[in-house]
Amino acid sequence: MCSLMVLFAAQKRKLPEGEVIDRAIMWKKARIPKNGKIDEELSLVAAKIDELLEKKSKGELEISGSSDVLSQALDTPEHSGRVRGVGGFVNPSSYFNLPKKKMIRITKADMLARDKERDKEMEDTKKMLLAQQAKTEAMLYQRIAQLEALVTGKTAMHPPATGDNVISPISDKGSFHDKSRIDKSDHNDAKVMENMEECDIIHTPGKGAGVCELAVDNINNIVAFGSVFEEGELSKTLHGVPLKEGTVRVSVDGILKPDAVLPFPIEGEMEFVREALGSHVAWPDDLVVRTMFKKKKKNPQFFKSLFDQVEINPWVPKRCKLLYKHATTIMKETGSSISMVFSKEVFGEPTQLFILSENVINLLEMQWIGQGVIAAYEGYLHELITERDLLDNFAFVDPAATYNCQRPDFVRYLVDRLKEGKSDRIFFMPYNPGQHWILTILWEGEIYMLDPLPKPVHYKEWETSVINAVKTFNAETGRVNKLPKVKPLPGVPKQPGGVECGYYVMRYMKEIIEDETLSFPTKWAVKTRKSYSQAQIDEVHIEVADYIQSWV
Repeated sequence: MCSLMVLFAAQKRKLPEGEVIDRAIMWKKARIPKNGKIDEELSLVAAKIDELLEKKSKGELEISGSSDVLSQALDTPEHSGRVRGVGGFVNPSSYFNLPKKKMIRITKADMLARDKERDKEMEDTKKMLLAQQAKTEAMLYQRIAQLEALVTGKTAMHPPATGDNVISPISDKGSFHDKSRIDKSDHNDAKVMENMEECDIIHTPGKGAGVCELAVDNINNIVAFGSVFEEGELSKTLHGVPLKEGTVRVSVDGILKPDAVLPFPIEGEMEFVREALGSHVAWPDDLVVRTMFKKKKKNPQFFKSLFDQVEINPWVPKRCKLLYKHATTIMKETGSSISMVFSKEVFGEPTQLFILSENVINLLEMQWIGQGVIAAYEGYLHELITERDLLDNFAFVDPAATYNCQRPDFVRYLVDRLKEGKSDRIFFMPYNPGQHWILTILWEGEIYMLDPLPKPVHYKEWETSVINAVKTFNAETGRVNKLPKVKPLPGVPKQPGGVECGYYVMRYMKEIIEDETLSFPTKWAVKTRKSYSQAQIDEVHIEVADYIQSWV
């Protein structure tokens, strides 16, 4: 008890003058053992104390006499002869009946100085955002110019250099600032339309891949087109499993016969060609036709007119308006995609993503997002933890690898992934049981489930697969052979509608990485109905959009 009083006094000396440490904090600290591990019952009370302290700081909690944070957290009235959490020689009358705090007077000069400092911070932030926006827009401008050059056969125009004193070539409304270029284009429109010949747009293959047509049953039954991987590590494996002899890895970029059955269907998961769009699958080598797939002839003026007529959805962030126009015009008409290549360090194996036009449009319009966008955000977070030297603390699992978790190779993939790096790394595993995203976290042998639904459900097949993987990992690494437990975290913020689950999963990962205390198991242990604010969702929305835009 004496040591508690000394700690209380020491803490009190650190506080600003006139402030007293809340006794609920001292009560909680006094019950944490030296090893830092608390039992389940105490963790629930501690989580409730944290929640009430947060409400108190925001002015949302009414404190009256002895009915303070600790009394409300314990849900028991205060004893008439003592005060819990502050020692044995403090009585209620001397603790609760203290004089009111003196009001602190703020002079006009103090207010002006504070406002001036805030204005400076806002101005610096604005300059930083504008500089970043100008850089991104310049890159996108150059890409559009290159595509125009591909169509017209002329040399691509390069945007002027950007800097603090140079105006960005593209405004935040997506219109061009270069007046000379606008005037020249307007004056010569008729001449261009009169003399320009139509030309073919050819879908060029990405690095390590060749454009191909995909057939089923016989070489003449073409059902889709895409890219075939014949060089490098990507061509040898699919989701970490070596390809069978006579098969190759392909990405399905477009479909001609959506109801055709895949050569290697997965019952209940991916059986038809339409379900493989945007995915990597195995395909018989003798049914892959290597070719340069030509698109329908388009006049270059056609793209310009489409670009100018695009109506921007109100959900689209200002800084992403050009990407939105690019996706709804050039990407949509040419069937092109945004290719993202990740090294082995990101997902445990070399990975290439293809972000299609519909993926970009759904993301920017705040619609339901698929595995490509989730994986792209994990790639962004991987770069973030690399910069902060946190690679030993966090790791990611490719959402595509969790698809059909009952397949035999899934457990092997996850076991091998868990063996990488230190044993106490936190592994993030986004999982889609069917038109819904949840986040599974593996940490020190524990399995945490974070479900944005207001009424979470058990995903038995998924839980069984993850438990088996952890058991296998423990056996192969000589760890304590205990049965892993699935621990739902009902206190995670809940999605208000039916399309926000993907954004919530991304926000969960961001919050955990930015929390130096890693207190998510206790912070989200108590059930809540709270949701994220739109501003909090907008953060991850813009981060993943910016990251995808940087790959254009």
